[in-house]
Amino acid sequence: EIYTLSLHDALPIFGARPVCPQCQVPGAVGIHCVDCARQASARRRAPRTILGGVAVADTLITKSFIAVCVATYLLQSTSPALLGRMNFVPALAHTEPWRFITTTFLHGSLIHLAFNMWALWVLGSSLEPILGRWRFTCLCLISAVGGSTAIYWLASPASIPDWFGGTVGASGAVFGLFAAMFVIQHRFGRDTSAIVGLLAINLVFSFLGQNISWQGHLGGMVTGAVLAGVYAWAAPKIGRASCRERV
Repeated sequence: EIYTLSLHDALPIFGARPVCPQCQVPGAVGIHCVDCARQASARRRAPRTILGGVAVADTLITKSFIAVCVATYLLQSTSPALLGRMNFVPALAHTEPWRFITTTFLHGSLIHLAFNMWALWVLGSSLEPILGRWRFTCLCLISAVGGSTAIYWLASPASIPDWFGGTVGASGAVFGLFAAMFVIQHRFGRDTSAIVGLLAINLVFSFLGQNISWQGHLGGMVTGAVLAGVYAWAAPKIGRASCRERV
């Protein structure tokens, strides 16, 4: 006897499934069902930036960082005790290590906050899209910790103001971003004169200004430069070639 199979009956034999017209997803070759299209999308690698990070179209981390700093400053106004619990004090570094990072979100004045947030916005708007969210987040936080670490290392236990005095501000993270911008631009042959000028001016103010922690600025800058060097020199070859073509 000869049996005839309909298309609906034959599809399972070849490992395929029938798809209703409403669920059909046009593909490069033929039509796929919703499940197959979802699986193919999951296997597809996300687009990468010139430095190997996952490409993003916004600056979510930069905006979030600014929002946390502003919110923390408002909390300082209503709860002054917050400053004493979160600022960085070298004498308390061993027993309260969270201060290495929490001090980043505190600020001493509205002008202090405004300058750091402006710098963070300008630098973050350029760096976050090319680094990706995770790498940019690591750059900000590790630079901030680097600034606090430099304050700790350079503080003398014999000096009461240095050892027991508190420091606040996101300047360590900001100087890390400044340094990262310089390293990345230099790595790919971009003009670095503007960023060098900004760094020089800020360093002069750091050393000559009163109540400014030059140690935190220096530590953040060195840490940011080292981490940015790892990012830039570890970038995929395709990314480096693409960047050279745009210069």
